[in-house]
Amino acid sequence: SHNHFTLFNLSDWNSNQQLSVLDLSNNNFIGTIDIPLAQRVLLHNNNFSGTVDVSKLSNYVTHLDLSNNNFSGTLQLTHLPVHLLYFNASHNHFSGSINLRTCRVSKGGSCPAVISVSNNNLNGTVDLAHLPQGLQVLQLNNNNFSGTVDLQHLPTNLMIIQIH
Repeated sequence: SHNHFTLFNLSDWNSNQQLSVLDLSNNNFIGTIDIPLAQRVLLHNNNFSGTVDVSKLSNYVTHLDLSNNNFSGTLQLTHLPVHLLYFNASHNHFSGSINLRTCRVSKGGSCPAVISVSNNNLNGTVDLAHLPQGLQVLQLNNNNFSGTVDLQHLPTNLMIIQIH
């Protein structure tokens, strides 16, 4: 990280090889990327573009940071990997509505502790009454959400919620 690389080629990547950490952050990578197999995938502060299909991510991904790029399309948060603890897709161009019912404990997984989707073009209503119990940080600020905000049934572990 913290270089000035502009091109990243995964065409010869061994898809059977699993890294613990893939950190491509703070470069100037451009274009689209198929997210490779790694536990921690850090792609923040680049110029990656295209869509992100989180349903195709490995179930072994625990941290995914896509922030500060040019990703677009919709976010299907109900299909997050079962062991994902940290998900940051802030400061991109994602649009559409989101469903925050992301917990899949019944499949042997856990709930994300951090979900950040701030500074995008997301819209619609947000159901805060059915958030995952393991959620500690939820950042929804600077989007186009509408409707009412019900703070009566928040998870007991939730420490930070940003909805301004």
